[in-house]
Amino acid sequence: MRPNSAPRRLGLGRALLLMAGFVLADAPIPSWAHLEPGVKAPDFQLPSLDYRPPLSLSRESGDRLLVFLRADQAYTSPVLQMCNRLSLRLPRLPKRCLPILIWVGALPRELAEQSAGELGPVWRVAHDPEGETARAYQMLVSPTIYLIDAQGVIVRVFPAWNPLLEARLLEALGAGPEIEPLASSPTLAEGMSPRERASLYFSMGRAMAAQGLWEEALGDYERGLALSPKTPEALAEAARAAWVISDRDKARSLALRSLELDPNQPLAQAVVSNVQGRPVSLFTAAETTNTLPVAPPSSAPRAAGSSESRPGRR
Repeated sequence: MRPNSAPRRLGLGRALLLMAGFVLADAPIPSWAHLEPGVKAPDFQLPSLDYRPPLSLSRESGDRLLVFLRADQAYTSPVLQMCNRLSLRLPRLPKRCLPILIWVGALPRELAEQSAGELGPVWRVAHDPEGETARAYQMLVSPTIYLIDAQGVIVRVFPAWNPLLEARLLEALGAGPEIEPLASSPTLAEGMSPRERASLYFSMGRAMAAQGLWEEALGDYERGLALSPKTPEALAEAARAAWVISDRDKARSLALRSLELDPNQPLAQAVVSNVQGRPVSLFTAAETTNTLPVAPPSSAPRAAGSSESRPGRR
């Protein structure tokens, strides 16, 4: 999605929704748009922009936060602002994590020098001019962010920009639950309708579900539903998340609320069927709704007589 000269009347809220890119669009980000958690991160060597030796993933120790970013995208500025704020927080975390910013494709000299100067003391800043490394990481949208552990294994993926991203990154890096989600801040909320703010939570819930992080997904869905309670698709997705973490009563309640709004909602119907002891795959049903592909759990509750068993990603 290329930047457009949006009129000022859009306001902050709608502008943020536009910056969220594919995550908030009708078309979900497919699972092949990024490498999945549990996969060994591809090694690479890229020219450095921070006046240090060429950057190689395998030569850097500890956890690594990999941010792929294109300069020609509408959300480049908010991502760089987030990176600047993370420069202050990351050194205070109990576990060492090296943040790496990789510019993909054409890069104006001024932006290259600015990012290296502002982020250089904490971040490694590199350039992938031909996009070869980005392709190895199956980057489809900008930004695409990977959290890689000390063994070089991908543990979390954050595909596309979302105003909740900074809080989720800090949580994933061990900052603790005291980090306030950005969508609840007065500055961000200004000019946004409850439905627009809810969409931010729903999109993050889908991103968490796509990685098998069901408790986190349910929490995001519930925050969104508190703002926009009559959203049958989100109610159904929240019901599935509740079923996966064995909260049968909540799964039933959420699914019935979804069906009150849309009696033909297939995912909600599937959840109710499982609750009533008639096993139906929630993941097959999900493919007929507008959701991200999700990771089937290893320990999802099964209705009596069900032989369904699926590998988990947690």
